[in-house]
Amino acid sequence: MGEDWNGRPRWKSIAVSVRRDGTAVDWVNEVRGEFATTTFESVEGEAPEELETADQLRLSTELQLHRFTVASGVPVASVAYDTEFTPLEGNERRKRLEGAVGALWSLNAADGGKLSVRLATILARDFAAPVEDPELGFQGVLGVRKPLGPLVWLLDLEGRYYVPDIGEADPGALGVLVRGRTGLDVPLVGGLALSLFVDAFAFRGQTKDDFGVSLSSGAALKLDGLLKPGYR
Repeated sequence: MGEDWNGRPRWKSIAVSVRRDGTAVDWVNEVRGEFATTTFESVEGEAPEELETADQLRLSTELQLHRFTVASGVPVASVAYDTEFTPLEGNERRKRLEGAVGALWSLNAADGGKLSVRLATILARDFAAPVEDPELGFQGVLGVRKPLGPLVWLLDLEGRYYVPDIGEADPGALGVLVRGRTGLDVPLVGGLALSLFVDAFAFRGQTKDDFGVSLSSGAALKLDGLLKPGYR
């Protein structure tokens, strides 16, 4: 960003996750949506320019198989579907289907903290992309939760690398992606908490050498509760 950057970001996001824990299998389902725009001041006499900087609607389901182990980790398998709220002008709405298999390692601390590491192989395809090639990649995820008195510090990091030169060259294909979030959860009442966070996002295409980077901060309300079904 140069010295004349004067964008005003507007960010909206929502995430709903439902998890069922079992003795042999945990089942995790999530719906996540985010939409962001940035308005840039224009030169005198011209209208401000609004640029869309994030647009995603993601539905995912995952199985964690505790009955088996892989190098002391829990095998995981997931399927996710990515689309968007408003496709860019002239483009078809994204229709990306992604499958992943890997392993999950978790460590629970005596003070209530938690450390988790996930490694997975990804196979995906965007059925709306002009180049009909699959995407093969690798994923690493780190999650940290650390109680600090009444507060909880959180750190989430994800890195993805997609193998280049599979099929035709696609200028829009993603090569490397790194994103992270750190923040504090402030408990309010019951399972309701106020989350204050900072996000970082970096990416590089398969046909480009330069990285794109963005930083943002925000606040969110989080509700974490336990449901006990009434069946046997």
